[in-house]
Amino acid sequence: MSNKVFRILFGLLVISAIAMLSYYRGTDVTPFNSDLFFWALLFGAIAALIDGSLGMAYGVTGTAFLLGYGISPIKAVAYIH
Repeated sequence: MSNKVFRILFGLLVISAIAMLSYYRGTDVTPFNSDLFFWALLFGAIAALIDGSLGMAYGVTGTAFLLGYGISPIKAVAYIH
């Protein structure tokens, strides 16, 4: 990919990110839960280790973790995909 095309695509990405942030700025956002974040980060590292060593099973381990954490099955599948 040429440098000019990359710059154009990057510029469009930045403009769309700014537009989305300005649109969602006034909406009610769930507060940051650091405990949940660090558990999800730990799970992501373990899932990446499993995926890298076996070459599979991220969807299975990811869905099982989310279901075990209490996420509904429909949302768990959507989060993995």
